[in-house]
Amino acid sequence: TPEKSFTSRWFESEYMTGNWGGVRQKLVDKGIRFFGNFHTTFLGNPIGGESKGFEYAGQLIVGSEFDLEKLAKIDGLKFIVSGSWITGRSLSDRHIGNVFNVSEVFNLNLGFTFDGNSYRLYQLMLEQSLFNDKINIAAGRMATLTEFANLEVLGYYVNTAFNESAGSIKKNIPTITTDPFSTWGVRLRLKPIDQVYIMSGIYVSNPKNKDADNNGVDFSFDGGALWLGEIGYSPSLNITAHALPGNYKLGMLIDTSEFEVFNRPDRTKSDNYGFYFFMDQMLYRENSSDDQGLIFFSVFTYFPQEEINKFPFYYAGGLAY
Repeated sequence: TPEKSFTSRWFESEYMTGNWGGVRQKLVDKGIRFFGNFHTTFLGNPIGGESKGFEYAGQLIVGSEFDLEKLAKIDGLKFIVSGSWITGRSLSDRHIGNVFNVSEVFNLNLGFTFDGNSYRLYQLMLEQSLFNDKINIAAGRMATLTEFANLEVLGYYVNTAFNESAGSIKKNIPTITTDPFSTWGVRLRLKPIDQVYIMSGIYVSNPKNKDADNNGVDFSFDGGALWLGEIGYSPSLNITAHALPGNYKLGMLIDTSEFEVFNRPDRTKSDNYGFYFFMDQMLYRENSSDDQGLIFFSVFTYFPQEEINKFPFYYAGGLAY
């Protein structure tokens, strides 16, 4: 059998950077795992908007997960730390002027649109799993929308109207965080059976968390409190030859921060709240051994206080194959 080429071995490797001569596996065995992901967009505006233009944007997140069960004999406890590097410029801010940014890299008003180069601390958290993960507790600095109000299928989209969560939530609650932004918080997840979970979390609603000049290390507790609660159901429907997975999520959030009243800049109102429903359901699956197939998704959010919310009603739906 001819020896495989370096390219073939690289594509078949479990790790992009290899096993480091066995060092990586030795660290994993001891309880230290490294992770990273990089995604980039090259987007252009050929017509319409404010001007024609082309922009690059990229986001790199790297971090480490320490298994304290292996390192310190503490069952089910993990420590996670990560950081991000964002480069590029926003096509929406420079050339289009639209509401939802066309690049998910600029998904939360980064504050450095025109110089586009920022290093940030992202996660700094402990996660405790109990009773075979039927109870899971996380505490520290984390992103709210990586836990709540999201669907994996939305991550296939570039525009921030979708992209893992609903754009309306980010616009109505500007202090809410998603990667690479984080805030202090505590989250509890209960999973009484495999298909059902109940989750609740409380976070610091601090507008400084997204300032470009603090690099994610403003550890103050300034601002209000943000509470989220969510119930999730993940059935596997047997309506075809193959079981079809789905996800259904119903939730509520309350933010005690002050919000400016539209047309009355001299007035503010606190205790903004809203409701959301997220679902995706596979309709066709190629075979039972993989997740390739046709998925339908639907998202609905409702924020009753129209005088302080840009998007009181929001609905999105679509198909992904």
